[in-house]
Amino acid sequence: MDFTAFVEDLASQFTTVRLRHGGGELVVPDIPVDLGLLAEDHFPPDVVDAHSAYKVLGDAAGMAALITYEWDEEGSPNWQSTLDVLIFGSIAFVTMQPDEDVDQPWEAFVMVRNPESAEVFDALYFDLMWDNGESYGIELFSSLPTSIRSARLTKETIRAGLHLFVDWDETRAAGAWVNAATQLPSWMRENARLAAAADALAADDTEANRDSFIEAYVEIAYVD
Repeated sequence: MDFTAFVEDLASQFTTVRLRHGGGELVVPDIPVDLGLLAEDHFPPDVVDAHSAYKVLGDAAGMAALITYEWDEEGSPNWQSTLDVLIFGSIAFVTMQPDEDVDQPWEAFVMVRNPESAEVFDALYFDLMWDNGESYGIELFSSLPTSIRSARLTKETIRAGLHLFVDWDETRAAGAWVNAATQLPSWMRENARLAAAADALAADDTEANRDSFIEAYVEIAYVD
């Protein structure tokens, strides 16, 4: 499968440098780019919709997950969300996995120049988490994921990013930290350290208790 014209067309829509870090560069479009629609134009008849685009292009281009979030909560079906990376030589595109249940198309929301730089992906993760992806035209999630997997991002990076997310949520709705502590799934509360940290935060919402809670939380949620 020849990606030359597809990548040129896609890259032309990423025009604004948002951040430079660690030898890499993050470039964003005016709005996230619908990869399903673009792929239908470039790869008929192999691609007929967003899900076939995700499968066909993902397999052909060697797409890999940047990070996968999962939620296992009482009273709700388990579900997951993945940010994937498509690498084409010296540039890469980070994408939102398609999900028909929530009308989420397969979208590319940032282009990474020099994706060999590990630090630029850390910078992207932090930049996403501080406002839940709003600056990139996406929404990452509405509650802390109960499981997190990443081959590129360390546990320490994940922990700091989740702290940023709950801080952002707190500015949007006061009490977000306490809610995170009091609404733990029962299976997570079986961990004594996390249960103690959650109870301490629920009783006294201090920065120290927030740090202890998120550190204990990530010890359970992060899957190496």
